[in-house]
Amino acid sequence: MIVVMVSDITYNLDPFVKKLAVSLGAVYRQLDDDFLLKNTGFFEEPKQGKMVFAGHVIASKLKVPAIKIFLKESEESINNRLSIEKKLSLEDSKKYHADKVKAEKERILKLYGIDLQNQDVYDLIIRVDNLDQKAVMSIIEKFIAKHEAMNNGGK
Repeated sequence: MIVVMVSDITYNLDPFVKKLAVSLGAVYRQLDDDFLLKNTGFFEEPKQGKMVFAGHVIASKLKVPAIKIFLKESEESINNRLSIEKKLSLEDSKKYHADKVKAEKERILKLYGIDLQNQDVYDLIIRVDNLDQKAVMSIIEKFIAKHEAMNNGGK
């Protein structure tokens, strides 16, 4: 089983993904751009065991079966979070976010040919604005259990 998690580029996904890996009894593998660019076969090779990855590139390019999950925030929630985290005014947090998103979209499109706006690749999109980490984990765990049961003939 492979799970790929994605979120807004300003959301610190690592601690969340690591917790999910532990919860699933899986291995978390962090892959950087250099690895992905040099190992294009990574996306087509069968993966063994339970693995959790994070990243838009992996979610978009992976050809082997995987559960792909997007943690989505509203613009208002992102700006409020960034305002607190970065100690910025709301206006400055909006500009900071817009600049980061623009730069990341351009980088990913240039390196991998992926449009970050396309959310068709995801099996589950969770709006996390009013959910704590425990609630999000519960939703994901239930979704994965249901997905696994369906793929094992409803057992």
